[in-house]
Amino acid sequence: MTQVYDLIIVGAGPAGISAAYTAKQLSLNYLVIEKNQIAHTIYQYPLGKELFSTANELEFEPNSLHYKNIKPTREELLDYYNSFVYQEQNLSIKTQETVTNIRSGKPLVVETNCGFYEAYNVLVAVGTMGIFNKLNVKGEKEERVSYLFLSTTAYKKKSVVVIGGGNSAAETSLDLCKAQAKVTMILRRPSLDRVGQGAGIKPWVREPLETAWKEGKLEIIFNAEVKEILPSSIILEVKDQINEVYCDHIFALTGTRPDVSLLEKAGVIIETDGKPKYDKETFETNIANLFVTGHLTRELHMKNAILLPPQIVRYIAKTLVK
Repeated sequence: MTQVYDLIIVGAGPAGISAAYTAKQLSLNYLVIEKNQIAHTIYQYPLGKELFSTANELEFEPNSLHYKNIKPTREELLDYYNSFVYQEQNLSIKTQETVTNIRSGKPLVVETNCGFYEAYNVLVAVGTMGIFNKLNVKGEKEERVSYLFLSTTAYKKKSVVVIGGGNSAAETSLDLCKAQAKVTMILRRPSLDRVGQGAGIKPWVREPLETAWKEGKLEIIFNAEVKEILPSSIILEVKDQINEVYCDHIFALTGTRPDVSLLEKAGVIIETDGKPKYDKETFETNIANLFVTGHLTRELHMKNAILLPPQIVRYIAKTLVK
């Protein structure tokens, strides 16, 4: 006889872990399915990166995340999450297994590359780095363009172009400068100021960036549109003029977005902002008993990635008929 779970959680990032922890506290029969390792998004942060979020926005219990400086680093947070999941709580998580489909019904059927599971409720908690925003220009190839920055090791004394106007692009440019790379930062907007709802740079990142720029340690090209990538350069259009910038490598740090294809396939309505339609109180989608949380919602992150899932799981627990 097939086991039917009270709740299956798709994704083991901070939101998925928070949901699983609450499900365990409520004695629900639950399972988390993660296609990579737990906290995979955090693994994709640069080595040694100090996080923007404060500890209370990252931890599952007050004062349980310990760190040396003002804010925790990537490594300190990963140690905390791994310890919490596997040693302290022994949460029920299957990693390296990919959910391929969610079929509606009573119960819902969750199909993976390893088989299928049944559950009365499913909570999808996939992270923000589902899809990288690519440049979509001629010559854009993996050997020339990276969409993640992890380490400066390979770029010392190299000429590097960084495309993007957010914190990631600014921090990457500064890190590469410290590694003695020749850095050119490219922005579409006319200044470092944020435009509309677009990416912005935090003051404590912008200040050293502006200092490095004014001191000639890096170059910033504004009003630039990438037209083509060549084997040893990048072609830009800047105020109707064509510029060619020679470079050894390019980092296109132009943002990411959640992958909603699994929800689309399940029949969930995706709205014009690229996120699913859901009940603002319960976070249930138009498919009965299929819920969303984390970056699939319009809630503030990172704080609500930890705080919101317990609310959803408590609601689910109340609806269960044993």
